[in-house]
Amino acid sequence: MTGSGGGIFLAPIILHFGWVEPRRAAGVTAAYNLLNSAAALAGSVATIGRLPPALPLWLAAAGIGGLLGSAIGVRLLPASAMRALLAGLLLIAGAKLILT
Repeated sequence: MTGSGGGIFLAPIILHFGWVEPRRAAGVTAAYNLLNSAAALAGSVATIGRLPPALPLWLAAAGIGGLLGSAIGVRLLPASAMRALLAGLLLIAGAKLILT
């Protein structure tokens, strides 16, 4: 419906209701995105019968990005910076929904 897996909306909802602090919300969202992506790949295999040829490159990029992002988020960024980054991502996702 939105053109994304929905993970972009999960962290703001978790934070809005005050269920966890920003770092834990980022972790929950990362786990959700991993499971959602695995389900999408399984669906692709079930319907098309194969995985995308570029999958190894995508997995490497996602793995490197995840490692760097988690290291920066845990060691360097205060909670306020995490909220600012999340707000920026939401603006980008909102603009994508409006423009496409």
